[in-house]
Amino acid sequence: MTTHFAWYADASGSLLNYTAVTSASACEADPVMFVLQPDMRESIAQFMSHVHNSVNEMSQVYLTNERRYNYTTPKSFLEQIKLYQNLLQAKFNELHAKTIRLENGLEKLKSTSAQVSSHGSVATRLSCGGIFVDRCIANFLECQ
Repeated sequence: MTTHFAWYADASGSLLNYTAVTSASACEADPVMFVLQPDMRESIAQFMSHVHNSVNEMSQVYLTNERRYNYTTPKSFLEQIKLYQNLLQAKFNELHAKTIRLENGLEKLKSTSAQVSSHGSVATRLSCGGIFVDRCIANFLECQ
């Protein structure tokens, strides 16, 4: 177990990248991961491995300066991937809800526009009739 941990802790970016890509591919049933293009998944996996390696490098600096350890483990790397997937899912759901809200709003605007135009034609007819009635009343009053 220790040998495996030491091998993984000093793993190259390619192993971490492979792990991240495999983890992302395992979630293809997830609608968010399905939306992502394969080159985006690869880019995200490279970024994840870069972040993990950067944390390892900074942990060495922390050890040198503060004489304290910061451990990164395979589990922490997988938790980082899961956290990213959860954040991506939350943003996807938020965007999907906003899209539905926008579509509903556009539908309401279309129906309201249709109602206003139909009421507008009735109002135009009534106002023309109203003008006619006003003229009749004015003529009637003049005759009196």
